[in-house]
Amino acid sequence: MESALASSTRGLKSLLRVGKRGEVPVDEYLAAVESLAPAYEALGVMFSIASNEITRNVRKLRVNAKRNPRATSLQELVEADLRNGLHENPDSTYVALRWLGFSLHFVESLFERISSGECALAKCTERAYNDTLRPHHGHALQLISKSVLRVVPVSRDSMLERIGLEEARAMRLLSEWANAAKRVRSLVGAVYSTRGGIAV
Repeated sequence: MESALASSTRGLKSLLRVGKRGEVPVDEYLAAVESLAPAYEALGVMFSIASNEITRNVRKLRVNAKRNPRATSLQELVEADLRNGLHENPDSTYVALRWLGFSLHFVESLFERISSGECALAKCTERAYNDTLRPHHGHALQLISKSVLRVVPVSRDSMLERIGLEEARAMRLLSEWANAAKRVRSLVGAVYSTRGGIAV
C-alpha cells in the first residue's frame, strides 16, 4: 500500500508541469489517475463508490482521445465536444471528465479528513460522500451508496491494518495524496468554470 500511495502521489505531482496556459496533458493525466487504482482498491469496498466511476470514465476518455489524436490536452477535447454539440452525450469527454472529477474529489476529501483526524472513519466517509458525490447522484444512486457506506471499517485501526503502515506514515501519505489531488482537480475544474459548467 505504501508504494501505491507514494507512486500515485508522484504521478499527480508531475501534473504541476502543465502548459503555459494551464493545459492539462491527456496522456499524463490519465496515467496519473490510473496509478491511483492500487491505493483505493487496497482499502476495499469503501472505495467502490468512486473506483467504479473512475475506471469507467477513464476508459471513456481514452476512447475519445484516440478519436481525436490532434487534441493533446483535456481542454482541447472538451472544446471539441462543445463545437460538435456532444457535451450532453454521456460518453463525451465533457461528461466523463466531470464525473471523473467528482469521484476523485470524493477520494481527496476522504483522505484529507482521515489524515487530519477530523472524525471517525465511518463519519469521515459519510461526510466526504455528502459533500462531493451526493449532490450529483440521483435518488437510486444515493440509496446504493448509503448501503455501501454501511460496510466501511468502523475504526482507524482496521483501516491502518489494510494499509499496512504505522499510523504517522499512513496519515502523512494520505495528506500528501489529497494535497496533490486538489491541485489537479483545480486545473481540471478550470476547464468548466470558464465555460459556465459545473465545477468538479
